[in-house]
Amino acid sequence: MRNVPLGVIGCAAPLGRHLDLALRSNRDAREYEDFYRDRGDAARVLAAYPHDYVMLDPVSPAMKLMKAAPGWKLIYRDDNSLLYARSSSPAAALPGIPVNGTAPPSRFR
Repeated sequence: MRNVPLGVIGCAAPLGRHLDLALRSNRDAREYEDFYRDRGDAARVLAAYPHDYVMLDPVSPAMKLMKAAPGWKLIYRDDNSLLYARSSSPAAALPGIPVNGTAPPSRFR
């Protein structure tokens, strides 16, 4: 098979459901990359999914998108992460946000 995009799973079967899953996986990976790198359809990707929170690395390009995105509020930050919540959520209405925390990467290993 030629010119068949491969998904995150790393292989594509030329038949039915397996190929569909590989193509969908490839689309999801592209959308994630567009969002994380703040390129192409990044704003559309953010709007397309009904998630309540977005957690990012503070040096990711998507940080600029989230900072300017209407309907999102920064609720937590530390040296390793930023956590945004929808502005309409109860988390966004908590007093004292954004919380400035500390969470060294060694705690997550």
